Amino acid sequence: MSVTYPFLGLGFTLSYAFQAAGRPLWPLLATVSRVVIVAGVGWVAVHYMESGLDGLALIGAGGLIVFSSTLAVAFRAGAWRPESSE
Repeated sequence: MSVTYPFLGLGFTLSYAFQAAGRPLWPLLATVSRVVIVAGVGWVAVHYMESGLDGLALIGAGGLIVFSSTLAVAFRAGAWRPESSE
């Protein structure tokens, strides 16, 4: 069992909640940050550091943690609430 499964569940749950609230920007930003981390840092780790599959798996786990943490911080900050029309 992977220790990042709770982060996967949290990230997907918050992503769907943001989309249901009509706020798709935060899931998009979180997904882009995950892709940039996994693709960019993963490429550097494999080509320059020669870390192999184990290093790439750790970077993938780190990208998943960043994905869910970004959404959790945005949710806690209230980014899912509708903007006030005052």
